[in-house]
Amino acid sequence: FTSFRATVAIHSKNRNFICLTGTSKWDTAAPDAIMKSFGGFLTDFSGANFYYPTKKENTGNKNGLLATKSKAVHEELTTKLAGLNW
Repeated sequence: FTSFRATVAIHSKNRNFICLTGTSKWDTAAPDAIMKSFGGFLTDFSGANFYYPTKKENTGNKNGLLATKSKAVHEELTTKLAGLNW
């Protein structure tokens, strides 16, 4: 469900999606590719891009998920979110 909501974010009026709970890299790989192909951004709360390992080890996204269409909004939100203690 997380991957669907992140992908829909780029087409919605809101155009932002924040997921506070941990997600799996298996859930974010496709939305990440789709968001980037449309010029959007999908990172963790610090603004770091996700790394997708080829093995099943370390597949959790522990630092949240942020999807936006606007680079300026993405930078503003990562600045605010990175300073919070999750």
